[in-house]
Amino acid sequence: MGTIRQRRNGTFELRVVHKLLDKPYYTTHDTRSDAEGYDRNLTQALNLGHLPKELQAQAPEDVSISKVLRDYRQTATIAPSDMPMVRQLERTLTGNVGDITLLWAQRWVLTMKRVEHLAPGTIRKKVECLARVLTWWGKRVHPVDALPPNPLTMLDPGYS
Repeated sequence: MGTIRQRRNGTFELRVVHKLLDKPYYTTHDTRSDAEGYDRNLTQALNLGHLPKELQAQAPEDVSISKVLRDYRQTATIAPSDMPMVRQLERTLTGNVGDITLLWAQRWVLTMKRVEHLAPGTIRKKVECLARVLTWWGKRVHPVDALPPNPLTMLDPGYS
């Protein structure tokens, strides 16, 4: 819930602090009821994990993979068995979310097979973990009806 204060010029300033926001968000409204209504809607969206476009500091594709994994680790409900995998992916994956394509996913799987010599089960766990994270993140930054496809879920059966 935000804090509303009346300014000297008669407008009402709303200040919202939430764990999904990097810094407090300020907005000005003509009436107290407008500020309260906006606060209700914004708080409800943030509590559901949705970050409205006007609050996004960067284009979604410019966000680093490690930042998305860190946000997921800090705000989402994660199974205790998944936490080590999320931390490992956060340390090892580089680049931006916009770089993740089907070709990127296929190359990542090949690297895990041929360079890291990982077992198929381990490869599947890593891919499925990152796929869950990207789906969670996509729901936060995109409207549900405009959710982009997750390239990790488009891998051919038996990819590992």
